[in-house]
Order: sequence, then C-alpha cells, then structure tokens
Amino acid sequence: MKLTNECILCILNQTLNVCKTLNIDEDKTKEVLDEIASFVKEMKFDQTPPYVASFVYQKISKILNIEDLYSTQKELAIIKAKTLFEYTKDIVQNANDKLLFAIKASIAGNVLDLATPTNFCLDEEISKIFSNNFEIDNHEELKNDILIAKKIVYLADNAGENIFDNILLKTIKSINPTCKIFYATRSKPIINDITYHEALKCGHEEFAEVVDSGVDSPGFIFEKSTDKFLKLFEDCDFVISKGMGNFETLESYKDKKIYFLFKVKCNIVATHINKNVGDIICMKNI
Repeated sequence: MKLTNECILCILNQTLNVCKTLNIDEDKTKEVLDEIASFVKEMKFDQTPPYVASFVYQKISKILNIEDLYSTQKELAIIKAKTLFEYTKDIVQNANDKLLFAIKASIAGNVLDLATPTNFCLDEEISKIFSNNFEIDNHEELKNDILIAKKIVYLADNAGENIFDNILLKTIKSINPTCKIFYATRSKPIINDITYHEALKCGHEEFAEVVDSGVDSPGFIFEKSTDKFLKLFEDCDFVISKGMGNFETLESYKDKKIYFLFKVKCNIVATHINKNVGDIICMKNI
C-alpha cells in the first residue's frame, strides 16, 4: 500500500498524540509538529505508510530525547492482556474449531494499536470476537498449510497483542508438533510494537524461537531487515503476518505463502480491500 494524503494527516495526528501522551508542553509540541510537518511534505506517494512512520518516530524520539516513546504504554498493555489471557485461552480450548478461535484470539489483541485513528476496547473485543465472522476467511487453507509445514515465520505486531499470540502459537504446535516456528519481532522500539528483548519475557519460547527481524519500522520492510532473517523468510514454508502495518508493507509482495491476520482499523485499508473498519481478516496473499 502506498502513502496517501489521509495517511499524512494520520501521521501528524499520531505525532500530536505522542506529545499528549507524554505530557509534552505546548512549545515543545509545536517544535515537534513543525519538524514532522516539514519532513512529511517531502515524502513521495510511492512509499508505504510504515516506511514513512519509521523515520517520523525516529525524529520525534530525537527531538524529545526519548528512545522508547511508548515504553509505559507497552508495559500496561502487556499487563492488561495477561489479565484476559486465561479467560481467552479457555474459550479456545473448549471450541470445536480450535484453530479458528485461536486466530480470532490473536486478532483480538490487534486492537492494542497506538498508531490508528480508531480506538477499540480490548475487553469488548474479547467478548464479541468469537461470534464475529471473518470478512475474508482463508483459515482452512492456513490449517492445511500448518499440517505439512516444517518452518513457519510469525511476524509479530504490538505489545499486549503478543500475549494472545501465544494462544495461536500453542494451537499451531498442537496441530503440527514437529514444525519449527520463528516468532519475529522489531529490532528497536517503534510506536508500541513488541521488540526482541520484550518478547523474550512473554513466554513465546515455549512454542517458538524468538528472533529479531532487524526491522525498526511498524511494518516488515525487506530493505530494513538483515541477511540472516531474509534467508529465514525465504526458506520458510509460509509466513503469518500480524497487524495492519505488516499488511501495508507486504500486500504488494505477491507471494502466496503469506497469511495476513488483522483487524481493519482505518478507512484507507478498508477501502483498499473493499471491507469496513472493524472487520476481522484472515487472508492469504494472492
């Protein structure tokens, strides 16, 4: 997906939200907004929103002298997710189609996103997601691929959301105990995405090997990754891509081995896939 004028407005709103969240004073906030406004007006529309956002957040961090802008919010999101984890896990374990429910559980956590214009409540999402249908549903194809896979790359997304990923990781291993799963994180703090060192504290290694993708953007970008991870990406049987950011950067990469799992949270993505804000998606790339 490519940058639009609406994306630029969203990035400016995100910039303001960062300053509000961190209680930055008015003068400093104006300095940040002026700097980001000058930067984004030079951006070209052949770039993806996450690519632009990676540089925007680097600039915000530099101006405010704060490396991890949302460190507190990430910690709180993980704590919140853990309070709902056992309840959600029990629902999945008692379901007839455990994979279907595990996918939905992992997508429920996708509402913990500080970079989208639409706000959702995690408690409400958990309470209703299991009765909602996928608006794009390729979960049977995903199940068939899991059954025969030897290596799976799982592109992680947000902090807090990652806790619910453990339910899906466990379910995948129950379907195919011998498959190797690589849980790939961001290399550095970017918005509220989960980083390598944060993921190591969240129990993923019971089901997968946590790996650093080398990427410091809120969406997987090949040019920002490492040779080691790119080889892993190339050699795996298929990729599970979580979240809108990863979708925005990878949907143009026409590789059928990528599955996108996310909740639609902005009008640009909704229009692009001809769905509505709030829809849940389990989509094989074509």
